[in-house]
Amino acid sequence: MANKKISDFTAWTQSLTALWEVEDGGNAYQVTIAQIQAAAQNLPALTANEAPGYDDFIAHWNAGAAAARTTKLRNLPGVNPRNYYRYFHDFPASGGGSLGEGLAATAIGTGAICSNIVGSEAGAFGIARCETGTTTTGYANIGLQGILAVGGARFRQRIRARIAAVSDATDTYVLRHGFGNTSGTEWTDGIGWRYTHSVNAGWWLCFCRSGGTETTADAGVGPTVGSTGNWQALDIEVNAAGTSVSFYVNDALVATITATIPTVGLGLRLGQIVKSAGTTNRTVDIDLVDIFGVFTAAR
Repeated sequence: MANKKISDFTAWTQSLTALWEVEDGGNAYQVTIAQIQAAAQNLPALTANEAPGYDDFIAHWNAGAAAARTTKLRNLPGVNPRNYYRYFHDFPASGGGSLGEGLAATAIGTGAICSNIVGSEAGAFGIARCETGTTTTGYANIGLQGILAVGGARFRQRIRARIAAVSDATDTYVLRHGFGNTSGTEWTDGIGWRYTHSVNAGWWLCFCRSGGTETTADAGVGPTVGSTGNWQALDIEVNAAGTSVSFYVNDALVATITATIPTVGLGLRLGQIVKSAGTTNRTVDIDLVDIFGVFTAAR
């Protein structure tokens, strides 16, 4: 059988073994319909009940290996910003001063501070640091008030963080990341990560709090410790209905909570570190914060 152009409509009525001519970057190839069908099976696709979201893969052209020809929706430039929202901050600065992007620092105690630190390191464009200072009850927090209401959009928040030293009986602190309604105490309403050495074996506790009532889940891993590298990615994903919250550590799902999910407006809380014992300064570093949401209906 003679070769056919793939654009030929009658092609689809021919045998699956018929040869077709396709062009790729100016080069002509001969393939069969069966080969085309097999290749199509490898394309990423949504399941029947899955709504398009920022973490779904889509196909795109890439001159490299076939494995590089997919990308996540959240990594593409926005086509219609009325359908989604994104907040991203990398904390670039020459040290001290404003945190930028609307973020505000709250710090109480001698030496307590939140600021962009001087310099950076390989793989981290900018770094913010929250420090408790030397007061026994010192605390520090980076926040952005009232930015989130659960429901109406599927969204995911990622932070990349590390601590310099663990909490212990001598220098005790609680660390939280996520979304909450207060900056220096336990949140009445919130979604987030919480750590201290004496609870949950020193591993992260994932939690959702509504009106002071809390549901928790064990993450099975604690924060990473170090002064260079040792970054840990912590993700929170909330479904569009606001009925399920999933928690990820370095892209691995570690917990899902479906109860006591708050419905009130919440503020962004990063590096909320609160001392309760000891006078040694304790710190938490944050490399970035990334929040991406897809609305159920365009604005």
